[in-house]
Amino acid sequence: MIVSVYPPLERGILFGAKPDRLEFPMTDERCVLTHLGRGAVWLALKALGVPKRVAMPAFHCGSEVEAARALGIKIEFYRVSSDLEVDVDHMTEVARGCDALYLISNFGFPTPYEEARSAGKIVIEDVAHGLFSSSPSGRPLGNGADAAIFCPRKSLGVPDGGALVVSGDIDQPELRAQSRRALASLILNRAALSGFAPISAVAGAVLERVSATGRAAEAGTMTETVIGEWNLTEADLRAAAAEPSRLTGRALRRADAAAIRERRRENFVAAAEVLADLVQPAYRALPDGTCPLYVPIRVKRRDAVMKGLWGRGVRAIEIWPVAHPLLEGYEDLRQVRSELIALPVHQALSVERAVEAAKIAASVVSSETE
Repeated sequence: MIVSVYPPLERGILFGAKPDRLEFPMTDERCVLTHLGRGAVWLALKALGVPKRVAMPAFHCGSEVEAARALGIKIEFYRVSSDLEVDVDHMTEVARGCDALYLISNFGFPTPYEEARSAGKIVIEDVAHGLFSSSPSGRPLGNGADAAIFCPRKSLGVPDGGALVVSGDIDQPELRAQSRRALASLILNRAALSGFAPISAVAGAVLERVSATGRAAEAGTMTETVIGEWNLTEADLRAAAAEPSRLTGRALRRADAAAIRERRRENFVAAAEVLADLVQPAYRALPDGTCPLYVPIRVKRRDAVMKGLWGRGVRAIEIWPVAHPLLEGYEDLRQVRSELIALPVHQALSVERAVEAAKIAASVVSSETE
């Protein structure tokens, strides 16, 4: 068995029956698709008039910070605890001196949106991890914010794709991204999940040969391989803001959000029960409406654990291992970043396979950290 954190491209999403109804953001006429998520952030900030100062969380991917930096925006960071919970009081305090407040949904879980709204600033809600997630009150994440950011690529198995919903003029570059290599990788990932052993074995062998992250996991150098891209130019961000592949647009218009959410939730609950205390405390219980991207676990000797997981067919990834260089301090988060791993719960997995991957992870962690 070879299981990746992100889903493969599913044939049914392209050629099956259309869902009975679409969900936000595809129901919003302002929704614009981009090649990459960072391109969506860049376009959103421009449409908002390029705020002079933006409050951003200390726990972040880095690409959103880089998009803001490239526009000349001054970034002020607010505190996130080692349990990955936003310090709302500090967020509000930092926001007072800023024009905009940037929220990030970790793993598809809700953000402190209501508290952010109370701050009286422009609110940007980054839902790259939470396509099809809603708050417990039923608000689709991103809906109602002054700008909302999405990354369909992470949730749907499409070759590329960011998305944004924002009021204001959007100056999107008139070009379309080329994603043949990404598409080939997605097809291989689908084949690797095949129940027919010869197909699965061949696809898995090819993936191991061509995957830079796979080689890095084997060598124990994953962090150096997935480190963020800094000092991006306007040309870099214009390319990221280009239209995505046509395949991505088609898939988004045909995705059955309700079915995807239901399967991911079932897989998460079952996997989290197996993983128990390995799961980050604030993310063990699944709030109503959450469509989880993956299960976050925290382990010692992460490089050894990653190597063990990849050796047993679970293609786990690190979660935001390196902060943007603009962030100073927050040593507790530096430690967290060195220990976080994402495990799969995506919609292409049956509950049984999600549980099997979780059991493998629990076994590897136990053997590598004794």
